[in-house]
Amino acid sequence: MPDGELDASRGGVTFDVRLLKPGLEGVTAERLNLNRVSVVGGGWTQCCFEGCQFWDVAFEDCDLLGTSFTDCGFHRATFTNCRLSATQFSESVLRHVSFSSGKADRASFRTAQFDTVRFSHVPLIGVDFFGASLFNVEFSHCDLAGATFETCRIAEVDLRSSDIAKLPSLRGLAGATIDAVQLIEIAPLLAAEFGLQVQ
Repeated sequence: MPDGELDASRGGVTFDVRLLKPGLEGVTAERLNLNRVSVVGGGWTQCCFEGCQFWDVAFEDCDLLGTSFTDCGFHRATFTNCRLSATQFSESVLRHVSFSSGKADRASFRTAQFDTVRFSHVPLIGVDFFGASLFNVEFSHCDLAGATFETCRIAEVDLRSSDIAKLPSLRGLAGATIDAVQLIEIAPLLAAEFGLQVQ
């Protein structure tokens, strides 16, 4: 895969590009299609990608702080050791996507659609999943403190091994899989939400 440069200003289709430490701070792009692109290092902070499609794309060691991927599609994509703090994936479609290491605190996946997605060893503190559709999603060794799942539609969601003790609410998580230890940890929250008095 050759090294190359990405011109995000005109949309279009980009194939087989490897970007090494690109400086794309503040870039805005609409309806851009990236196919088989590898991005290693560099900053994509405060960028705005709207209605873009990412196919077979790999992000590694990238700083995506505050970047918006609103209404985008990610198909067979990977985010490895990336900074996704306050990154916006609202209304996006994520199919066969993995997030590993790095951090994604305060990221937004509001009303996004997930199909076969894995989060592994990613702090997801304060992440917004409000109204999202989650199918076959695994959270492995993630900290979900403050994350919101209200009005989510979920199926085959696995929360085992992740820290869910500090979730603000369990609304939207009906049907998710947890383990016995987690059940004990969230017992006070369950009692509060059902109005139970423990004496």
